Amino acid sequence: MRTAFVLIAATLLAAPAAMPAFASDGGKRAFACNTRGGNEITGRRFVMDDGRYGPVGDLDRGSYSADGDKVYFSGGALDGHQALRLPDGRLRLSRKIFCVEIEPPVQEAAAVPPPAPKPAPRPEPKLIIVKPGAH
Repeated sequence: MRTAFVLIAATLLAAPAAMPAFASDGGKRAFACNTRGGNEITGRRFVMDDGRYGPVGDLDRGSYSADGDKVYFSGGALDGHQALRLPDGRLRLSRKIFCVEIEPPVQEAAAVPPPAPKPAPRPEPKLIIVKPGAH
């Protein structure tokens, strides 16, 4: 029993895990939001990159700033929300909503239309000379 108490006390006194860099790491991060029970909230996926955030493919919907373990959103769907960054990388938007980091979607390059087919070569014009009275 004494060993268990010592182990628990040592765990509680251990230095907290360092928070990973967030605002200054320059990397694109994608999140999907879930309820506390783990059910994904439809339509609640977003990408954060270099102070901007928004749905996939549209980072101009809003901006964010990070200060320590807090992330502040301005504009877009999360306008006015403040999220708490948890040590495991999740964002807690409320007591019941957590956003987990997912693989950022790969943006496909804009499709380049195929070159227009070349028109078929036109036959050389022929010169036909008609002599009068040759019918």
